[in-house]
Amino acid sequence: MASLLEGSRAAFLANSFTDPLTNVTPMAVDLFPCDGVGCARGGSSGYMALSPSSMITAYDPVTGSGQASVWTPLHELFHKQQGVYGGINDPTGKWITEGQARAIQDRFCVGTDQNNCISMDEDDDPTKSNYLNDVDDYLDLPSQSLLDASYRAALFWTYLMEQYGTSTAEPERGIDFMRTFLETARDEAGENGNDGITLINLTLAEMVEDDPPSFRDVWKTL
Repeated sequence: MASLLEGSRAAFLANSFTDPLTNVTPMAVDLFPCDGVGCARGGSSGYMALSPSSMITAYDPVTGSGQASVWTPLHELFHKQQGVYGGINDPTGKWITEGQARAIQDRFCVGTDQNNCISMDEDDDPTKSNYLNDVDDYLDLPSQSLLDASYRAALFWTYLMEQYGTSTAEPERGIDFMRTFLETARDEAGENGNDGITLINLTLAEMVEDDPPSFRDVWKTL
């Protein structure tokens, strides 16, 4: 568990994110049956909990079992990463926080090799709360508002990264869009922070030099 969290932290730092550890003391991480397979509380401080059900079974590339032990630490540590930057104040914030955290599961490969990460991405077992299943669920429900999509908004964030990010290395392609979004949330926070659509507009203006699109423009092209 510790090696996967450290590997996730190293992956974030290698892509120029701010260190998700905000002080010199170790982050409190518990094996605790919180809601779902993991939870991160307290923004940039507070604790992280990983459910025993998600961590006890190590990933087996032959059977495909134990996938959650690979992506859960990455997903939950990204929530701490979001908390370090702050500045997000959205009435339906899960389409940002959970959508982003699910999307980055497809950007980083931690704790195993790239072929195994690809296999996990392509696993369509509906009992597994992985990236592909949330993408499929989003496509299966086109009438759902993006702002209500929570984890299923991962496809939208993937689209933003691949269309407007500039980094081309795999599997992190476009991850600089996500980093710029979080930096913009921090830098433009003011007293009350900003909603997600405002932050996307500001990020697009930062990433695209000539005639940057707006959130509405992007949404119309999907």
